[in-house]
Amino acid sequence: MRPFYTSLLILIFSYVGCRREDIAAEFYEIKENIARFDLTNNTSRAVRWMSMELTYLSAGGEAILVDTVSYSMADTLTAFLEAAGETFIVQSVPPGSVSAEARVLEVTYMDGAE
Repeated sequence: MRPFYTSLLILIFSYVGCRREDIAAEFYEIKENIARFDLTNNTSRAVRWMSMELTYLSAGGEAILVDTVSYSMADTLTAFLEAAGETFIVQSVPPGSVSAEARVLEVTYMDGAE
């Protein structure tokens, strides 16, 4: 019984620790080897910088590549994603990708908070 509870606790903490509902990142489509991900800021604070984990999937649902990327504006006085705003990003996909998943890892807001 003990390994079951340990596994359950690890699963729960991993799920709760990785959830970032304040910034939503969703896969939209792949066209001409370019994946589009829609981003929604569900906060009242502008985003200066953010990092994401992108997982590219095969037709069988297997991960082809897991990539970590970060985004910000070149001008550090300009927000990457406005408060309560929406935008999208695009990334080249590895061969064989038919779908993808996105997960926000870290966010730094214009006010310096994380």
